[in-house]
Amino acid sequence: MTNLYNIQEQVAKQVFKSLDGVLLCGGTALARCYLQHRISYDLDFFVNSRFDPQILLNQLNKNSGIKVEETEIDQRDGIAVQIHGMTNVDGLPLKISFIEDVYDGMFPTVWKDMGSASVLTDDLDGLMHRKLRTISGVGLGVTGHPEGGRQAARDLFDIYVLSTTYKPVPQFITEINKHGANFPTESYEVGIKSMDWIVLLEDFDEIETIKPFEVNVRAIRKELERL
Repeated sequence: MTNLYNIQEQVAKQVFKSLDGVLLCGGTALARCYLQHRISYDLDFFVNSRFDPQILLNQLNKNSGIKVEETEIDQRDGIAVQIHGMTNVDGLPLKISFIEDVYDGMFPTVWKDMGSASVLTDDLDGLMHRKLRTISGVGLGVTGHPEGGRQAARDLFDIYVLSTTYKPVPQFITEINKHGANFPTESYEVGIKSMDWIVLLEDFDEIETIKPFEVNVRAIRKELERL
């Protein structure tokens, strides 16, 4: 993983030098800055205000030489602006995203070492909140299912590790809601209970864990359904 980590660090340094108001969050921030529990490949940067995708990409390229290609851009009204694409460092590809941060200011941010790079990210509460939101989405939609949530094995594994090594999910949700997070508990519960665990088995097998962590789907399901 030396090459991957070196590339992540090179890109992260350039992004923070080139752009203001960005945080590194997502699985890579969680894994490399805090838990050291699995290999995560993508860099997910969150921007603290609504932005023009082309202006951001041009600024990044002008200030750092980073060119983002194969881009998928979503800037529809009513949803967070998103850019997803690939960049290339020394002939090696790296997926990179820039997303409007709808949770900006909810939790403290901290500078953390990520190898040779220093990155601004959420504290662990903030990253855990974001992970739970991948399941709950913004809340229950008209169909009775989470709106904007997703079902990804890596998210479930991340939440499991957080719940068993940091704070149990029920305790965490209670604590943040007491402080005004307005986390949609019911939507999260529905999302977890409607998971197609059989379909996700292959994805769980592909998670590259770092010792002493390992994937135990039965244990993950038992922990996350303990609401």
